Amino acid sequence: MWYSMIHNNKKLLKLYDSIPELINIRIDRLLILPEKKEIKIVFDMPRFFDYLPENQTKLEDNVAVIELVFKNFDSLELVFDVPMFKGSIFITRNLEDKLVVNLEGGIICSFIANYGTIEEIRTYSLNDELL
Repeated sequence: MWYSMIHNNKKLLKLYDSIPELINIRIDRLLILPEKKEIKIVFDMPRFFDYLPENQTKLEDNVAVIELVFKNFDSLELVFDVPMFKGSIFITRNLEDKLVVNLEGGIICSFIANYGTIEEIRTYSLNDELL
């Protein structure tokens, strides 16, 4: 499972009975920081969470937004297919125990990273987004 390869995943594990795969999700942001050798991906989880996050201030929030940070990346390939960032994220390990990250859909991106972590989890109400 993708989350088992990512550090700082304890908060995420507390939100779901079963962590969903990252298939057909809204990808909010892809930020490439070559000077830091970092790539950040911000996305909505594919379904509502099962349990309220700790310290949640708005009870009507129902969508978890995850910010993943990958460090010391190389072999970056990037293609924009359409302006809408909707797609899937696949995270595996290669024989050298590095993370292999592939984004597929409206944006096609692949890279290899030494390390990945959940930097932030925040929530919002899907109804807020529709207004």
